[in-house]
Amino acid sequence: MKKGIWISFVGITVMLVFVSFAQEASTIDYPKKPITLVAPYPAGGRTDLIGRIFIQTFSKYLKQPVVLVNKAGAGTVLGTLEVIKADPDGYTLGIFSNGLLASHYVLPDTPVLWKDLETIAMFNFDPTCMATSKKTGFENLKEIIAFAKINPKKLSVGVNQGTATSLYTFAFMKMAGVEVTYVPFKGGGEGKTALAGGHIDAHFDAPYIYKPLVDAEKAKFMGISSVNRDRFFPDIPTFKEQGLDITWGSWHGIFAPKGAPSEIIQVLEKAIEKTVADKELLDMFNKNQISIVYKNQPDYIRFLENEDKVYGEVATEMGIYKPKK
Repeated sequence: MKKGIWISFVGITVMLVFVSFAQEASTIDYPKKPITLVAPYPAGGRTDLIGRIFIQTFSKYLKQPVVLVNKAGAGTVLGTLEVIKADPDGYTLGIFSNGLLASHYVLPDTPVLWKDLETIAMFNFDPTCMATSKKTGFENLKEIIAFAKINPKKLSVGVNQGTATSLYTFAFMKMAGVEVTYVPFKGGGEGKTALAGGHIDAHFDAPYIYKPLVDAEKAKFMGISSVNRDRFFPDIPTFKEQGLDITWGSWHGIFAPKGAPSEIIQVLEKAIEKTVADKELLDMFNKNQISIVYKNQPDYIRFLENEDKVYGEVATEMGIYKPKK
């Protein structure tokens, strides 16, 4: 009897080891070829910069090349739809920012796109700042607002179409009580170039986007949207300390087409978690004044649900979005 029990136990143990091995083998079977990472913005902007740094380390943990492809147009909609419509096999992913949520509220007839995707993980969050062209001669935020109030619509402000930054910009001007002329761009890279050339007076984006311009004395920081001064840019005063109670920021995360197998999602989530803890990435992000904030899949989904609610409330209050009855 004891011998029979022992044989059964050994048999069960072998079977469990086999199942465990089979599960592990099926997990490491992905990926078997290069992965395309779609960025719904032109080259040269915030998402493009972060994505190209991120994939250098991300590729290492997936053991396959990850190739970033810029797919700009219709705000962020064209690039997002490319990922939504792709085969859910894990070989086409998206690196998306706040525009994934904001497009529904700032672009007419745009569906709620983020719910048509598989959320994987968030790895970045940075505050937004305002920069002005050096040609304007403004020294601080108080001077800009005073000028705009005396000269309605004379101040030209760049906006990245269909993005959360555009929503932030509209909200900022309303809170400041000024009317400006908005100049649309496909992404932050175009806006930065226009600011450097003095073709627009002001623009909103992450501070590291403008740092080369500020260093070259082509632009000047006016304020930042963080609660406290940013650790990378301690010399930039917050909007709050200048009289405008505004706090917001921009995030980046990785998404897959709806229906991607849970095994693939788990592989990607684990690879992202390892990537953000890698010294190579930490050093590169620190060098470029980019902050790492990691959220796993469940936490990221809760975060997006809250962000979506806030965007809807702000856009409705601004009169930009009219909820359908």
